[in-house]
Amino acid sequence: MALDVGDAPAEVEFALVVDDEYRMHGIGTLLLSRLTAAARQHGVTRMRAEILAQNAMVLTVIRDLSWSSSLHRDRAEVHLDLDLGDVPSPAVAGG
Repeated sequence: MALDVGDAPAEVEFALVVDDEYRMHGIGTLLLSRLTAAARQHGVTRMRAEILAQNAMVLTVIRDLSWSSSLHRDRAEVHLDLDLGDVPSPAVAGG
């Protein structure tokens, strides 16, 4: 379901899954970039996600996007609490 700009909450939680066969091709990075760009367009100001601490691939993508300061570890999980106002425009362009 598509949201009208006025319908979007200020904060959203998201999940992202890339099939094993398609990993390591930049799909996750592209999806995250486009997701953050779309969230901004719809008035979302904060995005949250929970990541398993052993998911090194996703944590690398987050670090490559310069979002590491938005990560907080809690036992076996890492929480991403991303303020979209702090995300530089090139990271969300989704080229």
